[in-house]
Amino acid sequence: MDKYKNLHLWMIIPMLIMQIGIFMSYWGDFTKKTWSVHIHYWTGTIWYIYLIVQPYLATHGHTEKHRTNGIIGMLLSGGIVFTALSMNYRNIELANLVAEFPERFGPFKPWFFYGDIVIETVMMTVLLIAIIPRYTASKKTRRSCLVANLYCLYNNMASTEQSCIYCMLRTRRIFRSTHGNATLSRYERIHSLIYFICGR
Repeated sequence: MDKYKNLHLWMIIPMLIMQIGIFMSYWGDFTKKTWSVHIHYWTGTIWYIYLIVQPYLATHGHTEKHRTNGIIGMLLSGGIVFTALSMNYRNIELANLVAEFPERFGPFKPWFFYGDIVIETVMMTVLLIAIIPRYTASKKTRRSCLVANLYCLYNNMASTEQSCIYCMLRTRRIFRSTHGNATLSRYERIHSLIYFICGR
C-alpha cells in the first residue's frame, strides 16, 4: 500500500477539472436550476471528495473509517446516477431545438444530443456496476476508482459542452439584436468562448 500513499493527491486534479468545467453551467444560472440538478451537483461534489478521502484513509492506517465511508459513498453514488438519469430531458429539449432551428446551432445535429444520452446512460450503468461494494479486493477497488473518475470527467465535459452551446447562442442573440440577421463571424464565435471562460 505504500506506493499508493500519494494517490489521494492525484485525485484532486480531476476534481478541479470537473469543478472548473461545470462552474458556469451550474453557478451561471443557479436560481433557475431544477431540484434534481442541485441534488446531482452536490451529491457529485461530496462523492468526489470521498474519492479523495478514501485512498488517504486506506493508505494511512484508517481502515475502519475507510469501510464506513465506503458505505456512505455507495448511497451518494446511487443518488448521482439516478439524478443524472432524470436530467436527460435537457438533451432531448436541445435535440428538439436543433431540429426546429438548425441555423442557430451551427454544426450540432439532433443525433449529437441523442448520442450524448446513450453514452451517459451506458457510463452511468457501468459506474453503478463498478461501485458495488467489493472493497476486499484492492484491484477491484482501484478499477472502481478509475471508472468513477472517467465518468466524472465525461459528465463534466458534457456539462462544459452544453455551457459553451448556451453561451454561443446567448452571444449570437446579443449580436443579432444590434446587427440584425448578420451571421456570426469567427470573432463573435471566439468571443462566445471567452464569455464562457470568464463568466462575463
